[in-house]
Amino acid sequence: MRFDNFQTPLSRVFVLLVLSACFAPSPCVATSGPVFATLPPTSGSAGGSFFVFLPITNTGGSSATNIQVTAATLGPVALQSPTLPFSLSDLAPGTIDESTLTFSSSSLISGKNYLLTVRGTYRAGGTTFGFAVSRILTFGKPSLFQLPANPLSVTPTLDSSHSVKQPISASKGGTLSATGADGSVFTLVIPPKALLNDELITLTPVSAITGLPVSNGLLAAVQFAPEGLLFQQPATLTIQPAVSVPVGQQVGFGYHGSGAEFHFQPLGLTQAITFSILHFSGVGVGQGTPAADGTPTSTLDRLDNAEAPLLAIERQTLFPTDPPPNQQAQAESAGLLQQYFEQVLQPELQAAESNDAQAVDAVKSSIDLSQQLQPLISGPGTFQADLDFIHHSVPLVVANAYDNALARCEGDTSENARLLEAEKMQWLFSAPQAVGAGGSAAFPNFNSDLTTCIAGPLEMTYDTKLIGSGAVGAGGALTLNGEVKADQVPMLFSSSGYFGTGPLFYSSLFGVVTWPPPVFDCGSNFVGGPGTINAEAKFDLNIDPSTILTPDQIELTLTVFPDIMEFSTFAAEGPMTPCASATIPTTLYLALYIVADGFGPATNSFAPFVVHLGIPEPINLHATVPIGNGVVTANIVGTVTLSPQNP
Repeated sequence: MRFDNFQTPLSRVFVLLVLSACFAPSPCVATSGPVFATLPPTSGSAGGSFFVFLPITNTGGSSATNIQVTAATLGPVALQSPTLPFSLSDLAPGTIDESTLTFSSSSLISGKNYLLTVRGTYRAGGTTFGFAVSRILTFGKPSLFQLPANPLSVTPTLDSSHSVKQPISASKGGTLSATGADGSVFTLVIPPKALLNDELITLTPVSAITGLPVSNGLLAAVQFAPEGLLFQQPATLTIQPAVSVPVGQQVGFGYHGSGAEFHFQPLGLTQAITFSILHFSGVGVGQGTPAADGTPTSTLDRLDNAEAPLLAIERQTLFPTDPPPNQQAQAESAGLLQQYFEQVLQPELQAAESNDAQAVDAVKSSIDLSQQLQPLISGPGTFQADLDFIHHSVPLVVANAYDNALARCEGDTSENARLLEAEKMQWLFSAPQAVGAGGSAAFPNFNSDLTTCIAGPLEMTYDTKLIGSGAVGAGGALTLNGEVKADQVPMLFSSSGYFGTGPLFYSSLFGVVTWPPPVFDCGSNFVGGPGTINAEAKFDLNIDPSTILTPDQIELTLTVFPDIMEFSTFAAEGPMTPCASATIPTTLYLALYIVADGFGPATNSFAPFVVHLGIPEPINLHATVPIGNGVVTANIVGTVTLSPQNP
């Protein structure tokens, strides 16, 4: 891959300090012609191989063409791959090409230094010359991805009063913005098709973080929900802090959950403070210099941790003078990406082809790395080969994991266990399309597979109390109390989700009417009629199933459609008027439900609830509707619960 016309600097960088040497057909003082040199390589062990990601640059004054590598040795060990001879791209002055050289590690001794020597030929001015470059490498030194985990935790304080919730369309994407108490503005832009289904997203500003390892503390931070949300393509978070600090004093970071697994996170190479977001947790920027931050458990977080300081240096050089990109930082970034692929992702995918317990993590890592590699492809080369491997391996991993999940699901007697397998099947069907897998072409029988897997339906229980009052008739005052219920409504699974219909009824309905004197009530009565309730529920396909530890963490969106009526008898008498009554059939409960506010993100009652299996979800609605020539104001409070029929 070439960097000479590279406009978007690499998003992953890594420095491995080693000795540099330069060799040419004649001594390197002849700078008018091509001069070959190396930038710091990245190296590491994977299986029985030792790989070296070697950037080669031309530090001379003219171009080298037709470059052929004819020999490469690591001490006494010959090159294993690629096959010799192989070509490099033409190198204009100041440009870089890189190769991944692989050697057998069977005869290498841990901790020992070895001389890497690469020789070859090139053409310049119509003549063929030879070149050689060398480096001293240490075999067996643990890499960033082989160190034991030693994660750091911090304690964020959430500014819930400034939290913002908004439904985001999967097909259209959307923009969500929140402003903290100090005036910091957080804007999340989600592109179309980044989500697999519509999602209710929350941004909550963070007012303070205890234990933040940045010298001058917090500048601004925000926490996302739902935790574990996974994007198929990156969203962009822009932070506008209330206080302006120089670019060199801006330190990006992230964490999971309520402050676990703190890690430094790269800032985008823009003058604004931006982050590329692939999954949800906490994200922010501190001011000053970063301190020691431990070693995160996740290899992806370690990759972020290592790249952040190097991209910070590169970002600082870009503003305000905007010089050319730092080629050494770019090459080091490429080296770390290659190290991650060789040491982490490739072995993980190979293992997951036969062990589906590792499938979700391997596919998730593949999606993440693919997002980083795709913009770096400028033709056949190292990263193209890596992407080719990902697109070959991921479909095998997905197919094996899907088949095993289906087989377990069909044999499980526990509804909760079946739902966990169904959640995994849906994720495997949908999410891996970003890396060339999944979808209806791979799983043409998905709908029937999933229906077979679920086998045992859910049931819904709906229980609400109606508490209302208002004006009726000629100045009458009405007070109502009632309970509307639906017990164990069966929710059957179809190809697109759960659907259920059942009886809805008034468990009780009691009303009192107070007429203005000299009129008195003489037997007003309120009777609840029968009705029906319809419901739809769908899994949240944006939540990574590897984050689900127990069945009650399975999240569904539930939309409830109640339809019920009342028979309201109003009776009154006066000093000179006998008791008179009139019975009016109404759909008061339905009218209140439809116009109620406080229901999720919308201002109407048909917005969905977010529910977890077996956990009652509170209902708390408020509404005002006309009845006759009066107005009734009421609260509808209660719970709605989705539970397995046969847990």
